Amino acid sequence: MRKPDLIVGRDERTRNGALRTYIVQQARNSLLKQGFVLLPSDTCYSLAMLAADEAAHATVNRILNRKKAPLSLAFPSYLEVQGFVDMDAITAALLERFCPGPLTVVCRATDKLPEKFLTHTIASTRHTIGVRIPDSIVERDIAASTRYPLTTVAIRDPKTNVPVRDFGKAIEILSDGIAKVGDASWIAIEGGEFYSDHSTVVEAVGGAERVRLLREGDIPFRAILDIAQGISGLMLEGWR
Repeated sequence: MRKPDLIVGRDERTRNGALRTYIVQQARNSLLKQGFVLLPSDTCYSLAMLAADEAAHATVNRILNRKKAPLSLAFPSYLEVQGFVDMDAITAALLERFCPGPLTVVCRATDKLPEKFLTHTIASTRHTIGVRIPDSIVERDIAASTRYPLTTVAIRDPKTNVPVRDFGKAIEILSDGIAKVGDASWIAIEGGEFYSDHSTVVEAVGGAERVRLLREGDIPFRAILDIAQGISGLMLEGWR
């Protein structure tokens, strides 16, 4: 087992739940040394690491015994997302309306990104990126702490595959998993309440008719379609 270098309890955060500066700095130092952060995401505890080298996808999969699904990226703000995706009106509207919040939007990656980043680092097979602006202030603080993209992956119980919301259980799972990849630095940050369900995942790659539900969660797909169809209607009206 590889225990965390630092455990941060809820009482060590600010009044609004944000991380104190010295904790952000320690998390940043761990990440920049190819380490990890256990943090509360919107719906469960997640493993965070920088998506900064080709081994990121393989490392996360090994730690969490995870299948070879692509990695999504967590961002502190809408402004940061714009450097990674080909932002169309519908994607922009969905991020503005529902984020920060439990929503992942799979959208077209910008052509400015290196192909190796897409195909190897995050294992995208269709030149797309799953982007998130989480409601978790802790996750946003960590995402803003470096100039590199951050990936966060849900920690699941290895026996049931259920997302973990118990802090002690999450530490136990990661202590075993991180031991598989050497003596990496990591810190653990305790969360509070989580959303009741999963985050919602949609694909938006061009036009309201191509907004596709991949997983429904706390944000109803009907509400997402209403926004997408409303934007499409405005765009059509503008061309008349």
